[in-house]
Amino acid sequence: MDQEDQEGTILKVNIYPNPTRERVNVQFKNLIVQNIKLNIINIMGELIFSENIVGHIGDYNKNIDLKENAKGIYLLEIETNEGVINKKLILQ
Repeated sequence: MDQEDQEGTILKVNIYPNPTRERVNVQFKNLIVQNIKLNIINIMGELIFSENIVGHIGDYNKNIDLKENAKGIYLLEIETNEGVINKKLILQ
């Protein structure tokens, strides 16, 4: 489990299970109304998942299916008005 107390306006980024075999849960709390872009990128720099979250505030929970992707290390990016939060994600 990967958890940070605070990253600007984003609180408690939680990615679990990590490492994962098929599905991963992404959770965080957004303190202000803002647009957020959630990306998962493989080590080749290819975008394998992207979601634009418009005008979001409050709790965010998403279950993402990664079973069609190759095992390896991925990068989860949370883009906000303040910048980008990066977290490592391992698919076994």
